[in-house]
Amino acid sequence: MRRFPTSQSVAALIAALVMCALPAAADEGVVSGQVRTASHPLPASQVYAYQLADLTLRKATTDEAGRFAFKSLPAGLYKIVAFKPGFVPGVALLTRASAKAVQILDVELRDQGAAAADSAADFWTVRQQIPTDVLRDIDFALAADESAGSSPRIDNLRAGVRAVTGVDSMATAQTAQLSGGEVELASEIDNVNVDVSGSYLALEAARDLHLPATDGYSQTLSVDVSGVGANRIRMTTVDNSLSTASGKERMGLQSQRLSWSRDGERHRSQVAAQYTEEDNFYARGGGSRLALPPGSRAWNLEGSYSTDISERSTMEAGFRYRDRVFELVHNDLLLNGVLPQERVEVFGRGGTSLVPAVLVEYGVYSTMRDGTLSFMPQGGLVMRLGDSWRASTSAGVKMHDDPLEARRVNDFHTAYFRDYASCERATAECYQVVLARFVDDQEKLSIGALHRRFDETLRLQFDQNFFNYRENLQLVHGDAVPELQIALTQRLSPTILARLESNLGAGGGGILTLADREHGYENEVRYFVTSLDTQFERSATGVFVAFHQLEQRLSPLDDQPRPAEQILELERLQLMLTQDLAVLGDLAADWAVQLNMELSRGFVPTGGDATLADEIRSRITGGLAVRF
Repeated sequence: MRRFPTSQSVAALIAALVMCALPAAADEGVVSGQVRTASHPLPASQVYAYQLADLTLRKATTDEAGRFAFKSLPAGLYKIVAFKPGFVPGVALLTRASAKAVQILDVELRDQGAAAADSAADFWTVRQQIPTDVLRDIDFALAADESAGSSPRIDNLRAGVRAVTGVDSMATAQTAQLSGGEVELASEIDNVNVDVSGSYLALEAARDLHLPATDGYSQTLSVDVSGVGANRIRMTTVDNSLSTASGKERMGLQSQRLSWSRDGERHRSQVAAQYTEEDNFYARGGGSRLALPPGSRAWNLEGSYSTDISERSTMEAGFRYRDRVFELVHNDLLLNGVLPQERVEVFGRGGTSLVPAVLVEYGVYSTMRDGTLSFMPQGGLVMRLGDSWRASTSAGVKMHDDPLEARRVNDFHTAYFRDYASCERATAECYQVVLARFVDDQEKLSIGALHRRFDETLRLQFDQNFFNYRENLQLVHGDAVPELQIALTQRLSPTILARLESNLGAGGGGILTLADREHGYENEVRYFVTSLDTQFERSATGVFVAFHQLEQRLSPLDDQPRPAEQILELERLQLMLTQDLAVLGDLAADWAVQLNMELSRGFVPTGGDATLADEIRSRITGGLAVRF
């Protein structure tokens, strides 16, 4: 007789079927895998699932067998990143067709020390493929792991020392002893690159009963930290001082600058702040005739953010802020009782590649100064002409100009000549054309023409050496200055490499009134700057030759028989020889000697600092450097 199952048997059968179905339901939509080396699993590893569409991040930790699992990951494209301190992160792309798909992904990590020899797979190369949000979490894990260690790990320690001595009759009216040195330390501390450098240069003239004592110094300190999270922090402090020829007062220039930057996978951010204090520095040279204040304090803040919108388009936005406080001693420096001190600039620019050989650039600059707002649209075009040549052109015109700026020199901007060769700051209009030749993505030849009309007073410094403070030109509101530029890098032979750079500019037209005059004057400037740097690689010898010629004068506007005011007429020739001593034999360290010779002549009508046009001034220094 056939038996039917009892109710208890039916319940047991249903329970068995449900239990058999549970693993399949639990595995639905799971992404699982194992993190391991070539020989064993890696427990306590961090695994990240970063969705590229909505930028969401999920995180898991491997068990004792190195296994991990993500449940119910939505459909989409993911970057899976596996990380454990001491190993190079592993990065893999994962495509999820649906949230119910079951996928298995194993990730193998390499020891960081073993991978260091492979530049294509080392820690710093792989981390460029990791999203920023994941990098931030990895950096926290690295910091926690390092703090748990007994002591920091210091690798690649490098040091350099340089001593300099000589005589100088260019900075002051007397022949003075010049001496100083430089120190540089660089190392990698727990994967963080730290560079520290400093320099000190002292100037002291021999005591003379008939002349006042002359002395001065220039010192700098720089700290550069980079590495973790693609961050870079740089701090620089500068302190300069020099007594005047009359001996009654000193001029000084001090500044502190702090900057931060971060390079991401497709973007870059940077912020910088600087404080500058000067006494009798900008007002000397031509500044004494142009009514620049005898002292000032300035705060500068700037920042920018750039990103790749797509494979063909880029975008950058930023701001600049400047606030300057003057020490006023002449009431006629005031402009209707108001002296502009604050300036705010906001800009945005971008570029789009229409076709592989054509790039279109566009942007707009807005400036707020003394309650007025101005806009300056810009546009440009870059064309690739064959495999080696590129042609570019750009133009920008300010939509609003302030005529009050032409009445007197008051607020001003300072810049170094080499950093000021494009259409950006302190311009009312700018036009530039450049033709360049590239070989292996390196510029070999560049010929350009630049035309700028300035909308504020600019002190353009042509040498960064503090003791060459006379080498500057004052450009005022309304000055139009065309400039020709050429740069050529050429290998003269298999072992001789040379680079030539030349800039020639002349113009003016800006109107101003001198501090002690009631009549208007038209500004005229002219400059010629050229240098030739030659490296003889076989003998490890370097030869650097430079020539600067600067001239500035003010021509009267009215018909009165008044002569032109000569503000500056200066020439300087420099020859610097460098010899690496490694050619003499196998030395324990890198030794080098340097000889620098400079000759200067010209006219600077600045009272006690006045110089005769035909007087030759010289600077001769010698140095010895060693690197470990």
